[in-house]
Amino acid sequence: MVPPFVEVPEDFVYPEDFRGFLINNLICQIRDVYRNMGETPPKQYDIEGYGKPKGNFDRDEY
Repeated sequence: MVPPFVEVPEDFVYPEDFRGFLINNLICQIRDVYRNMGETPPKQYDIEGYGKPKGNFDRDEY
């Protein structure tokens, strides 16, 4: 885990598409919640992309 910045360094910049990537990821996570409940997500959330991680770990531990 990385601690938060106390002061943002001057040479630190986000890529131009970072905001779009973040929004896409959140929409995909919502899509995956619907799918995990066995439901079909609404059209605005049924998009391609990475959402909730599928890992080899115990979800209850986290």
